[in-house]
Amino acid sequence: MDWIRPIVVTMLGAPMSGKTTFLLGMYATMSLGERAYALLEKDQDRDFELGRAWDRLCAEGVLPPPTPEEPFEYRFTFLHGKDPLLRLDWTDFRGGAMTTPLGEANGFVESPDARRLVQRLAATDSVYLVLDGSRLGASPQALETRRMTALVRSALLERDPARPGLSVVVLLTKADRLLAELPQHLTITQRLDRALETILGLLPVMRQPGMTAALCPVTVGGFGAPTRGRVDPATVRPFWLHKPVMFTMFHRLREERRLREAELASLGARHRHLTAELDRVTGERLGRLLRRAELRGLEFERAQVEEAWRVADARRTMADHWGATLREEIMELPVFRDGARVESGDL
Repeated sequence: MDWIRPIVVTMLGAPMSGKTTFLLGMYATMSLGERAYALLEKDQDRDFELGRAWDRLCAEGVLPPPTPEEPFEYRFTFLHGKDPLLRLDWTDFRGGAMTTPLGEANGFVESPDARRLVQRLAATDSVYLVLDGSRLGASPQALETRRMTALVRSALLERDPARPGLSVVVLLTKADRLLAELPQHLTITQRLDRALETILGLLPVMRQPGMTAALCPVTVGGFGAPTRGRVDPATVRPFWLHKPVMFTMFHRLREERRLREAELASLGARHRHLTAELDRVTGERLGRLLRRAELRGLEFERAQVEEAWRVADARRTMADHWGATLREEIMELPVFRDGARVESGDL
């Protein structure tokens, strides 16, 4: 499992956009298992809390409370069957964290979680931009898409070029009404395409070069307006809650393959150089006798390069295998890479 460092996930969204409810439903779905895949929270107390909150929603219609000022942090393990594959370092910030000023200038009071959010984004692998699907007709100001865009662009600017490329999931919560209003004879992908122009108008950063973005509608249930934090439990109907995580995993594996290919190319060039040096030294008259220390050093370094090549090749093979497996899970999602729409066959 440690062949790839934990995938850092950060969620951004306006207050009441559905971030926490999505996370609750996503974990409930994935902890039970989706096909051969599952999630497990490392902290058993946190797993218990998530399970209890989901049970209350399903049985009593009690929605989870908004995230407090102290962000919730989760440590998920992504499994295939009984085998752990990857780890996720996932943080849920309160909706107001991204719209709170960082400093105390002009009378503003500094918010610790707002500063933590900005710092975390520079080290994030996958950003979830959460839009309330029931409010797509609202102004960008109400959806906070301008602030989301600024934060994503800032994360791209501050990102270490040696890190894996950034992925963005535009998470369309409460999407049941939107999908129901579009022609039902169309596939979900075709219906998403009908809504895509609106989404791109709100978040043109989806087509930002240097990152990969996917649009994913999700539904925990057709709740309507809650009453005092409660909904009708009979309306709980999870839909596509697993797909955003599948996309995050797929993209990280694709990036791992790209990084390992670059590493293999570099190691191959170094191996050829060392081999040429060894051939040159051993080909010289008395070279084997007078330059033994140099020969041992070259042979030792070449052996190290060969071992590093084997490790990198094994990681590339694993990334290839699991990436190909996960590709089937995200074929229906509209995906943009480096500003251009990606056909499902080219994922």
